[in-house]
Amino acid sequence: MLKKLLDEFSLPLPSNGNTQLLRRLDREVIEYMYKLRENVDGGVKLLPYQTVRSGFVEGDPLYEGTSICAKNHIQTALASRATSYRALCPERAEVADIQGA
Repeated sequence: MLKKLLDEFSLPLPSNGNTQLLRRLDREVIEYMYKLRENVDGGVKLLPYQTVRSGFVEGDPLYEGTSICAKNHIQTALASRATSYRALCPERAEVADIQGA
């Protein structure tokens, strides 16, 4: 869906780059899905995601025949500062909600 939209405007699909730290394509896909939930056909707006979490399999296998690799990890993207407070500092969540963070 994202590729088709970008093709319509002759825009290139972003790439994740040569390092594992630059995940432009991954970010664009997540942001696109976030926008789709806001603009659903028929006028029904779906609630936005507050967090997105995904596992990444990277690196060499730790042992022969295993799927557990040396650099496997999970990344979490938080949609707003308020979400960050609720996830990382639950004791400050009420303050974040009041301040509109």
